[in-house]
Amino acid sequence: MEKENKASAMSDVLDFLQKKDAIVSRMTVNRDLRELKSRGYLEEEGVGRGAVYFLSKNYQATRFLDIEAYFKIDSDKRQIKKRFNFDVFFVF
Repeated sequence: MEKENKASAMSDVLDFLQKKDAIVSRMTVNRDLRELKSRGYLEEEGVGRGAVYFLSKNYQATRFLDIEAYFKIDSDKRQIKKRFNFDVFFVF
């Protein structure tokens, strides 16, 4: 089964936040990633420093979508999937 989102290491998340001028420690990022994983929003592959995280199917199926903002975008410019995601039937 292919993953439709990019896996990121904890260090990637920390680098991203620091580039956005967020003042956050490695410990905080690690704790937040564990919390998001425990809530079912993230999945983890690997262990220790080799671990990477990606959005879970549960998150992708239940995430917030601003319908009004979506339909304000011209239909030719909307980001769409090229094919139906049948995995939504096997989320839970």
